[in-house]
Amino acid sequence: MDKWLFVLKNMSRLKKIPVILNTRIFSKLFDIAAVSNLTKEDYMKYEKDLMASWDEYAIKKTLREEGREEGAEQKSYEVVKNLLSAGEFTIAKIANFANVSESFVRKVKKGMK
Repeated sequence: MDKWLFVLKNMSRLKKIPVILNTRIFSKLFDIAAVSNLTKEDYMKYEKDLMASWDEYAIKKTLREEGREEGAEQKSYEVVKNLLSAGEFTIAKIANFANVSESFVRKVKKGMK
């Protein structure tokens, strides 16, 4: 409680975070205060940079997910191809083993010919 009262009373005069207040919550509070003291132009630049970093994160996440899906599909393709090459299983059994649809198995079989 004393720390909070000290911060609220003296925040306008503090140039940096005192050692005793160097915790996560107070660091976040000082970051928010720093952003609120920006000029309009600096704030717009800050928002633009923040948006750019969010966009970059979203793009990387999307690419990573698409890569995983593509890899999973390639793996399924290889499994189905190997099972079809064995010639011992029906399309329904292969679809069940590989956890894919029967239409996917037919597509792979058509591509093998």
